[in-house]
Amino acid sequence: MNPVMRLAGAAIVAVLAVSVVVLATRPASDVGPPATKSPAPSIAGSVTPTIELPAARALAPTAVIDLAGMVRDTIPLTTDGTDVWVGVDGAVIHIDGQTNATKRIDVPDMSTGNGEMVMALDGLWIEDYAGGRFLRLDPVTGFVEVTGTAESPRTIFFVDDQLWIGTSGGAPGAHLVDRATGALGPRIGTTNDIAIGLGDLWMGGQAPAATSIARYATSTGASNGTVDVPPGTGCVVGGSFPDNVWAACRPDFGTCPANSIAVRIDPVTNGVVTTARICGVPVAVIDGTPWFLAGQMDGTDIANSLVSGDPATGRLLAQFD
Repeated sequence: MNPVMRLAGAAIVAVLAVSVVVLATRPASDVGPPATKSPAPSIAGSVTPTIELPAARALAPTAVIDLAGMVRDTIPLTTDGTDVWVGVDGAVIHIDGQTNATKRIDVPDMSTGNGEMVMALDGLWIEDYAGGRFLRLDPVTGFVEVTGTAESPRTIFFVDDQLWIGTSGGAPGAHLVDRATGALGPRIGTTNDIAIGLGDLWMGGQAPAATSIARYATSTGASNGTVDVPPGTGCVVGGSFPDNVWAACRPDFGTCPANSIAVRIDPVTNGVVTTARICGVPVAVIDGTPWFLAGQMDGTDIANSLVSGDPATGRLLAQFD
């Protein structure tokens, strides 16, 4: 999997959700401040909209947290719905969601570009991809309370009270974690790129040949069938269950085919019900509107755009750089 896209998507969900809700409810012609420079043309060239998109606008931040000198790579972050925790090299930064005040918590095992993190009632869980392990920390002191081993842990997330970890080394797959001991359950599936909904793990394949989504029961690991999708869309599943579930493949920066699509899946019939002309992966559904992360090259720099779509028709609604 591509950790840059994965972590960028996590950042959007955790930090921009409130801003996107506000912006998405405004008319498209009056969304956000004008861009200070012309947006990179690659998104327009990568996406064939069914309606004309408004001009791309830059999202203005409501706050900027200075992490200068503390990061070398993509930063993991998580939220409890009020505050935000950001992983930097050698520490976790706690950001007060109301005041933006920061507090540094020394965590020697934390480093950027080295896995994800997630906040839960029992503590802050972080991954150490390079070290082949994951840890539960006291989010106030940074004290390590639980340590578990996993081969190249890449994704970590909760569904209700279940903690799941996706591994990418050796035999990739998903594992249920014993939160008290850190022990891993049996491997399910063959990828670490996972969505969970309706009691199933949803797993795609590798682009560009991916033409199906596999379903596995979270309780037993048994196969619950597959969903056939158009070529090049069966990679990543995202959105919200049961009525706003999308599948797509990550764009290859700067080389998105003009005919790239994302598809909306009906998890009851296992069929495709909507097609959106977009080169990007689903990262969030906010107020019923799906948002996708589209990657591009702006000169020599990696850039990203948020693109929203109409869940009923697949028409593109807005684009933010």
